[in-house]
Amino acid sequence: MTEEESAKFWPLYNEYRAEAGKLSDRAVAMIKDYAANYEKMTDEKARDLLKQQLQLEEDRMKLRKSYAGKFEKVMPAKKVARYYQIENKLDTAVQYEAATSIPLVQ
Repeated sequence: MTEEESAKFWPLYNEYRAEAGKLSDRAVAMIKDYAANYEKMTDEKARDLLKQQLQLEEDRMKLRKSYAGKFEKVMPAKKVARYYQIENKLDTAVQYEAATSIPLVQ
């Protein structure tokens, strides 16, 4: 990034990460809820957790979409695309780690 891009990007990035952090907190709470109910999972609880998961994924996508335009206002689209690629790779690695340690619903 150029110095000018950096000066505009980092405050916006910090704002974005704060919003993403709230979504991560929801994900952690959902995992804890799943763990607490794993042994006695009911269809009703499974339905609720699925609904929460789908809403969380939708909210993550809304956040990414809303910030893509904001990031493009402070740096070129190619750099924004690269940033989102890097973020996607990091998110995928974290999700993989979680997926390997969370058992499937019985």
